[in-house]
Order: sequence, then structure tokens, then C-alpha cells
Amino acid sequence: MDYSVWLGLLVGLAVGGAYAFWQLRALVRHERILREQGQSPKITSMLPGSFTRIAILLIVLIGAQVVFPKANLLWVLVGVGVGYGVPFAWRLKTMYSKKK
Repeated sequence: MDYSVWLGLLVGLAVGGAYAFWQLRALVRHERILREQGQSPKITSMLPGSFTRIAILLIVLIGAQVVFPKANLLWVLVGVGVGYGVPFAWRLKTMYSKKK
């Protein structure tokens, strides 16, 4: 693999991991607030905040492509997918293992 592939993968992993951390933190905070109010967590109440986070993710991806023009865009997207998907897969695994 050449330099642009590695750079794209690293940039994507950094952006995807940071975004996943941000999403998970917001999810935990939202669930905690609803539990304190005596309500069960609802997905629909998280949607307005998630749209803002998605818009910021797109801006960051455009900024990353401007800052790192040599990064292979395909591998940036692969890195974002892996960096975002792994923490959420881990979260789902822990959620379902607690229910059993």
C-alpha cells in the first residue's frame, strides 16, 4: 500500500473514532437524563441532536480532505466506517450480553 492509502486510513480512523466517542457520550447522557426523569429512553428524542452531529461530521470530512489532499478518499471512508462501527458494535454486544 502506498502513502495515500495509509494516510486516508489513519485520517478516517481518527474522524470515525472521534465521532463514535461523541455519539456514545451523547447517548449515555441522554439515557441518564431520561432515567432520572423516570422515563424510558426513546430513539425519537435523540434525532434532533444526531442530525446536528451528522452535519458536523460532514463538515469535518470535507475539512480533512482539504487539510490532507493526498489522502485516498476511499480509504478515508473505510477508516470512518471502521472507526465508527467498531465502538458501536462493542456497545451493542455489551447491551445484549447484559440482557441475557
